[in-house]
Amino acid sequence: MRWRNPNSSASTDEENPYWMSFSDMMASLLVIFMLAAAALMLQLATKSQKVDEQVDEVARAEKVRKQIIDEIVEELKQKQIVVEKSDNDTVLHIPESSLRFASGSSDIPDTLQNNIREIGNVLYEALNRDIDSQNKAKARFTLLDTVFIEGHTDNNFYKNPILRGNWGLSAMRAISVWQFWAEDPNQASNGLNAMKNHIGEALFSVSGYGDTRPRNEAKNCGKYDDICHSKNRRIDIRITVKKPSIKELEEIKGK
Repeated sequence: MRWRNPNSSASTDEENPYWMSFSDMMASLLVIFMLAAAALMLQLATKSQKVDEQVDEVARAEKVRKQIIDEIVEELKQKQIVVEKSDNDTVLHIPESSLRFASGSSDIPDTLQNNIREIGNVLYEALNRDIDSQNKAKARFTLLDTVFIEGHTDNNFYKNPILRGNWGLSAMRAISVWQFWAEDPNQASNGLNAMKNHIGEALFSVSGYGDTRPRNEAKNCGKYDDICHSKNRRIDIRITVKKPSIKELEEIKGK
């Protein structure tokens, strides 16, 4: 008969702690997995929060832009000055009824200078108002990127070697409007020249497009349809808002 020591099993477990070590290892791996999952969730939550902040900032800027444009149109309407807005609430059109240049000229007619003066003053006031009641220390224009003063002509060819045709003529007309606003020390519009955007650069810019950007309703004007052509002869005020840069988006993506 073979005798078996009743303590041999316990002794074997104590001498060979394999199962105990395996359990400890699995428990440690589980803890590591849980910590990694928690860190990933925190990282995703941080990214989501930063994306939401950027979206909210753009939405706020676009809301302010719409307020600026709506107020300008309404205030000028009360002054009997016609200014139209684009369907997407980003551009103000100054039509020929409010500013008509003589053919081939970039000089603002004396009879219409008061219109341009009022438009500039109202533009300045709308841009310089507080963002909202919670941001009284910040003016609306700090949410913007650029305000473009754009000149446009019809497609009737203007021959002038100095101005280089309609391109030069449209640019000179836009420059005339800007200089009229910025160089009159007795008008509120003079303050437009000092406005800086969100990165400290000049807020206003001037450009000319010739006949390359006709209005939607005047893209196919007949040769002698001057009413149609007149819709393309205009000065536009295009307002662009501050948006996240590629660098800012890459920083969010990389975190």
